Amino acid sequence: MFVFDDRFFFVTFSGDAKVHQIANNKWVEVCVPLYESDNTGYIRLTGVAHIVKNPALKAEAAEQCFFFDEYFQGYDDPDYTLIEFVPEMAEYLRPGERYSQTCNLKRYSG
Repeated sequence: MFVFDDRFFFVTFSGDAKVHQIANNKWVEVCVPLYESDNTGYIRLTGVAHIVKNPALKAEAAEQCFFFDEYFQGYDDPDYTLIEFVPEMAEYLRPGERYSQTCNLKRYSG
């Protein structure tokens, strides 16, 4: 996962299962484990994801992804899929604590 233009993105291979799963169900969860000494915790984000089809955005995102060139031949590589993730909820469990904190991230438009 990387951030570009205040948006979250994933780069993946077009044949990966997550591409087909997102096409069928846009709701996803991302969990980042946290470690501190012998304690564990996490940051969990839930929200919606979609496959980016816009070639200009795919090209811009490829330029921002530091590991892109290790896996793909260019932004028009047929094996390159860009996924945008829009988190709506965050949950944080500090390593060593028993109770998590949640935060609604959904942006409301007026």
